Amino acid sequence: MYGIFLFKKSICCFCNQVGSDFDLKEAIFRNYGQFLGPYSDLVLRHTWGPGEPLVVSIAWIDPAKVIAASHDVNITGEGQITPHKPLLKLPLRPGLWTCKIMYRWEIVAEVDFLVLPLTVFKGNSLDFSQAALHHNGPIGYYAKQDFSEFEEVLKVTNIKEARAAADENGQKYGPVLEEWTDQLCAIFWSVQDTCQTGEVSSECSSIRKCEETSWSSLSPDPKSTITAINPNTGYIR
Repeated sequence: MYGIFLFKKSICCFCNQVGSDFDLKEAIFRNYGQFLGPYSDLVLRHTWGPGEPLVVSIAWIDPAKVIAASHDVNITGEGQITPHKPLLKLPLRPGLWTCKIMYRWEIVAEVDFLVLPLTVFKGNSLDFSQAALHHNGPIGYYAKQDFSEFEEVLKVTNIKEARAAADENGQKYGPVLEEWTDQLCAIFWSVQDTCQTGEVSSECSSIRKCEETSWSSLSPDPKSTITAINPNTGYIR
């Protein structure tokens, strides 16, 4: 999701993306799939157009509607792509998170992102005690203080229900945890295409062979094909 707000002084904000492994030089996330987990270091990439300098606040809200942190950030007004990395105590609570940008106590942009739960730990499925350890957030506050005083200005609602649901989700393990993980993934990702290796069954005739697709790793790649030496040029094609 993307957020945009136009200011009177011609500056605009695009709340682009939350991810991890941000490359400062290229201004992109090296975690291309944007798969985040309880132990990911979050980074917000936000883009600003030209205008007068200003100060905004960036707030992070977890699935239990806990305001994990709020930081003031200086915007130069020259037009920039800026990463913001909050200092949060781990683990992050799995589920739907929201990052909001405020200017003069008004929300001007926001973006939702997903923190996936762990279903496997050290090669084994999580048991009850491990799920409780990894999926209930950190001990104490995410940051050095309580930010609940900003609940009203950040328009945080349904707090009681969200915290009850988060507590319940934090105890899930086994097939129930896997089912919840699949439900979360369906919010942000969808299957665009499928293919089949080997012979295509008559019952699945609508599914193409992977060799016939343009995206599968099994599809032909002429540019990478190495053939015999060309007797005329002496080069390998």
